[in-house]
Amino acid sequence: MSGKKRNVMLFVLLFTLLLGVIVPVQAQSYGGTKIIRVAYREDADFINKSSSGVYKGYGVEYLNKISQYTGWRYEYINESWENQLADLKSGKVDLICNAQKTEAREKDYDFSCMPVGTEQAVLYTSEDNGDIYFQDYEHMNGKKVGLLRDSYQNEEFEQRQDEKNFHCPEEYYESEQDQIEALEQKKVDMILTGSISKHDSLKIVDKFGAAPMYIMTTKGNTEVISAVNNALEQLKAEVPDLTENLTEQYVMDKNRNSRPLLTREETEYIKNVSAPIKIGCIGDQPPLIYTDKETGKLDGIYIALLKKFSEISGIPFEFESLSPDTDPIEAAQSGKYDFVAGITACQEMIDEPEVHLTGGFFTREFQIVAERGEDINTLETSTVSMNSIFEKYKSLRPEGEFPYKAIYCDSPRTVLDAVVNKKADMAIMDSYAASYYLQDEKYRDLALSGIVFTKAETCMIYGDNTDPDLVSVINKSIGSLSSQDEENIIRQYSINLLKSFSIWEFMEKYRYQIVCILIFLVALTILVIVNNRHRTQMQVEAAAQEAYRCRMETDELTGLLNKEGFYQRGREFLEKHSEADARIVYINIENFKLVNDLFGEDAGDGFLKFIGLELEKIFGRIDIVSSRYEADHFVILTLDNEDRIQAKINHFCNRIRDYYLKTTVEISAGIYEIRDRSKSLRIMCDRAHLAADSIKKNHMIQVAVYDDTHRKKLIQEQMIINELDDALKEKQFNIIYSKNSPSSIGGR
Repeated sequence: MSGKKRNVMLFVLLFTLLLGVIVPVQAQSYGGTKIIRVAYREDADFINKSSSGVYKGYGVEYLNKISQYTGWRYEYINESWENQLADLKSGKVDLICNAQKTEAREKDYDFSCMPVGTEQAVLYTSEDNGDIYFQDYEHMNGKKVGLLRDSYQNEEFEQRQDEKNFHCPEEYYESEQDQIEALEQKKVDMILTGSISKHDSLKIVDKFGAAPMYIMTTKGNTEVISAVNNALEQLKAEVPDLTENLTEQYVMDKNRNSRPLLTREETEYIKNVSAPIKIGCIGDQPPLIYTDKETGKLDGIYIALLKKFSEISGIPFEFESLSPDTDPIEAAQSGKYDFVAGITACQEMIDEPEVHLTGGFFTREFQIVAERGEDINTLETSTVSMNSIFEKYKSLRPEGEFPYKAIYCDSPRTVLDAVVNKKADMAIMDSYAASYYLQDEKYRDLALSGIVFTKAETCMIYGDNTDPDLVSVINKSIGSLSSQDEENIIRQYSINLLKSFSIWEFMEKYRYQIVCILIFLVALTILVIVNNRHRTQMQVEAAAQEAYRCRMETDELTGLLNKEGFYQRGREFLEKHSEADARIVYINIENFKLVNDLFGEDAGDGFLKFIGLELEKIFGRIDIVSSRYEADHFVILTLDNEDRIQAKINHFCNRIRDYYLKTTVEISAGIYEIRDRSKSLRIMCDRAHLAADSIKKNHMIQVAVYDDTHRKKLIQEQMIINELDDALKEKQFNIIYSKNSPSSIGGR
């Protein structure tokens, strides 16, 4: 080899080695799958490692969605914020998921093309600090604040000090834990963190800013940032509400303040309250608001929520019942009440100059109620009964043209009576009130459709005479109510409150039958009485047979159909909808045994009842057959398409996860599209079951659709089992002893 060629080869080799030293190490790969190293810090709630070693949180959910497009797997690395920035810059890690974009950072890092969320800056002090209140800038001035080194919130705090004209000496720390320890040891008076972290043992004294969070990677790491950007763009197109859903799931309730953020003036107001504030409560509509017949006191969801606000604020409330036809504006202006409750927030109320609205504290869903089996989508022109509130406040109606002829009624009963008496094709009612009144035998043929007509917030109104500090305290107390407390109150009144009738209601309901019986007893001879008894006996036997049939078809625990009932009603359903597309949905509640093991059988039964109620609420009761197929397996026969089923299963999964028993229960669902109706429902359910089993334990996917691959796989497994059985019977297996077996060694 010539000297010139040798020098060229040495130069190339040296250049290659040098390049390997200089260029940062990028994402590793294992078995063809890229391993992306994600830096996070354990004292933030964005990414959490559970005691079982499973990573959870807002950031984990987002990264898992991205991996559906990139095929990545993740290695999570826990380190301080300062080390995260240094390791990302050098290429030791690949991603930081909750970074704010600044001009300085853009010189050293690349950012995703769109944000993945937002984060506020939160200023805390110790719980026992009586010198500083919420947004108490005068008393913050001169107090020492602990900051997290290199945090974006530090810049926002500088701007906040300039805006509010106060100044704080600063101390810098490497982690939030160091900040908290400094606060506990009185080395600083306040600490500043991002809202991703929450510290319930500390007192919030300010919140400000709402900076977007981006995914950040090493400068020049085009492979990773391009894949991230491509995945985010596809997620934006295919799951446009992903950020909103994750925010609602992980951030909204966490960012609710566990106690009101009170100013110095508001705290003084509470201390000086000498008598209960008076609240006028309009309406008589169980389970929302009603007078308890045993105690004579107001009760219901509204009252329970108001009592909770009283507990949160520390201000006693006194309630007074007002008739349903009370004008709320006149009541608020009368000066008799500090607030008037039971008000549906609407634009007309907001525009009323002489009254004002508190924050909303309860969302009502107005759903369509129709006769069971009625296909409301086929009604070209419909007459709809609804509460007169929709006539008075037209802003409550959905936007767009109102395509129905409306009958306005003064009470829930008259709304439902219009449908029973064929004056209306369907009704629009608050779903909680409808669930209560539909227990009445009179409305046994009516059911909630699950179709939401509109939603409305419930609030209180008040006049100009109500103290502004009181209003502010009440609104902050409303904002501090946790979603768990709200759900517990709603569950208590909407599930446990059963409808009861007085003797007068009973006599009114059956007045014609009672009169006929009396005339019959007086007018007829003993022979007719005997004959009547015979006829009554026959009716009793028929009713018993019907009750027995219902008992045989119904699951006693959930009220849904059992397996045999499903087969019977399912056949009738398919005959009725012979031209429509139908599908079987098989739902498996995985790890349900843990509920019984951890909480007991009563809690397990309660959970199954909750599942049955949620399935009927989400899938509706019209044009559907639902059952508890066996144990913790549920089956639904529906006319919904796959997209609607997927959406409803996702909603169902979220409700199961939100249940007050926090367990590792997961959902797997299989869909079988019915093409050949000559097959039995048992076979259809088995095939949907196969699809569900194909994704069992794969908790990134909740729904699978049956195809022939599932059946072929089952047949193949059965053939192997059969061949093994035949081999055993024909003694095709031979025992071979090794020369080095213990028996041969021992024999020498």
